[in-house]
Amino acid sequence: MIFVNLSICLGYLVENNMSAYRPLFNVSIEHTYFADLSCKLLEFVPTHLSVSLLNRAGLLLKSTKSGIFISCEENKMDVLRLHA
Repeated sequence: MIFVNLSICLGYLVENNMSAYRPLFNVSIEHTYFADLSCKLLEFVPTHLSVSLLNRAGLLLKSTKSGIFISCEENKMDVLRLHA
């Protein structure tokens, strides 16, 4: 059985070079085959188009051991809310 977890993140800031990023959400994939449920066999690699769209929206994608983590530039949060 495969589980997909989506967590909405609120709160802390992450500093990255000259911009401050606020956690937005993460997605993790779990499978009961693995003792710790962490499905390390999957790798999330965004396409060049996806990277371009993420950058223009002020989003930062980071891979985790079992999925992805998306954060948003602090100064672009209001723009994202307009499109929600």
